[in-house]
Amino acid sequence: TRLYGIVPRDAELERQRRMAEAAGTISQPRSIRGRIYTDGSAVHSSDPLLRRSAWAATWVGPDGQWQRESGITLGRQTVGRGELSAAIWVYESNTAPDGLVIDNKCFIYFIHRNLN
Repeated sequence: TRLYGIVPRDAELERQRRMAEAAGTISQPRSIRGRIYTDGSAVHSSDPLLRRSAWAATWVGPDGQWQRESGITLGRQTVGRGELSAAIWVYESNTAPDGLVIDNKCFIYFIHRNLN
């Protein structure tokens, strides 16, 4: 394979990738207020067969304590999809948050380009 650039496919890795893509979760919406911080991340981000990603959102609750929600990314396991999964959960929980903090510049660009 080093001479010809042919990468062998491992059937078990393919099966595990499909299982990970089917396991994504968006938690039930919750009543949230205030500024909400989101993030998506992945391990083994450069390898599509090994990559697994997740999403999270955090905010300060009415009692002043930090709250959080998280889950496995829906569909393809990418950081961008993790960011999108977090934003979907926030929107389903609060369609007009006081503020939504997203650190992924590509995702922010996509939102501004397609939603304005």
